Amino acid sequence: MLRNRLAKIVATLGPASNTAEAITSLYESGADVFRINAAYSNDADNAALIGQVREAISDDSKPVGTIWDLPGLKMRIGGFKDGSATLVAGSTFTLDQSPEDGDETRVYLPFPEAFAHTRVGDVLRLDDGRLTLRVTEVTLFRLSTTVVAGGELSANKAILFPNVPIPTAEVSNRDAESLSVALEAGADWIAATANGSLDVVRDLKRRIGGKARLMVKIDSKEMLDQLEAVLELADGLFLARGDLGSRMPVEMIPNAQKDTILAAREAGKPAIVAAQMLESMVGDPTPTRAEASDVCQAIYDGADAVTLSAETAVGHYPIDSVAMMERLIMSAETDDFDTAVGRALGTAGEDGSKVETIGGAISNAAVSVSNELQACAIVVHTSSGSTARRVARLRPGRPILCLTDMEETRRYMTVVCGVHSLHMPSLSSWKEVVEVAVKAAKEQQLGEAGEVIVITAGMPWGASGSTNILRVATL
Repeated sequence: MLRNRLAKIVATLGPASNTAEAITSLYESGADVFRINAAYSNDADNAALIGQVREAISDDSKPVGTIWDLPGLKMRIGGFKDGSATLVAGSTFTLDQSPEDGDETRVYLPFPEAFAHTRVGDVLRLDDGRLTLRVTEVTLFRLSTTVVAGGELSANKAILFPNVPIPTAEVSNRDAESLSVALEAGADWIAATANGSLDVVRDLKRRIGGKARLMVKIDSKEMLDQLEAVLELADGLFLARGDLGSRMPVEMIPNAQKDTILAAREAGKPAIVAAQMLESMVGDPTPTRAEASDVCQAIYDGADAVTLSAETAVGHYPIDSVAMMERLIMSAETDDFDTAVGRALGTAGEDGSKVETIGGAISNAAVSVSNELQACAIVVHTSSGSTARRVARLRPGRPILCLTDMEETRRYMTVVCGVHSLHMPSLSSWKEVVEVAVKAAKEQQLGEAGEVIVITAGMPWGASGSTNILRVATL
């Protein structure tokens, strides 16, 4: 039976969850997609994780997606003798060019340009802005700072400098190397930062060459200002609220979230919300009330998926975090979800917009008919998944069953809200499509006998973008 919710859960793998047993448990608890953050481990180990996911979730009835998150052009600190260090507010902390592991007083910073461009009084932010340092002294080899906001700091965390330029015109060598390994390993999605540059997005798209889908991170005001242009190139958006919140006023983040999700939905492409969603569950078995509200708000905004980062990568309660995320999603979706979210976009034509393709018109009609007849599900026979995406953008508030003969499409659909995919052999007639759709809906327990489903398909069979038929069938 399919998941009893529409929005998807992305779980980040790490030391707390990088075994086959942990991966299986995370999936059974509700994880739909596994994220691998290439910034914190070597590419060979990350490639092995892709294999572990495929091996652990090998049942054909259980599609699972993978996201390979490229390191990005970020400045990162070095390591610590004990793996991490606790910085105390008011204490002195030094960034230097000594490659030795750090402690509570210093850490390695392997970026000479930072020492050349930083000025006394600059505020430095680490680990998505959780820790803050104020620069008190600058030399060519050392930055002395005072800890303004302290806490535990682990190895390889990103650090943001207000006045240090970062090249943006090309894909970094590190990202290029990591991307090559990701594609070889068979990652389904590539998440990447473009540092505000559409040229980087184009270069990434060219390098991927159709072997995976590109999910561009919205992590700066520059990317927010180019949402429409980014969506013309990308296959989806990844709202990196941690980076975004370190680069613009925090009070602007809620609107940025709404704008990003709405833009992605209008384009018919998935949007994932990430960073600090259940952060307290890294060390506690339950989230704060504010975190619970945050997750629900992302669902109300229409996010396709929500992300667990440190909660599942290094936290003490990875399984509990996934289970809690699932309960919060289901609660939000029960709260008049279809009406509240659907109203934000509406069906094509209601706002005067023009439907430019036959497939788009059929998708809109499928949602309208399913609403009028209170259908228990919409069944889409598709090769590329484009029709399923078109239906999903309207958030019909009922399951979308995607029948496809393409395994890549099944795994792609794991991040799309409301879409559940089943592998079906290539079908050769409309009668066969209807029979298979009815049988699949019954087997997945999507409705009771006598209820109806709405079915879309296209002729000629198997041709991408050919959706041109709509049918109502009774279970």
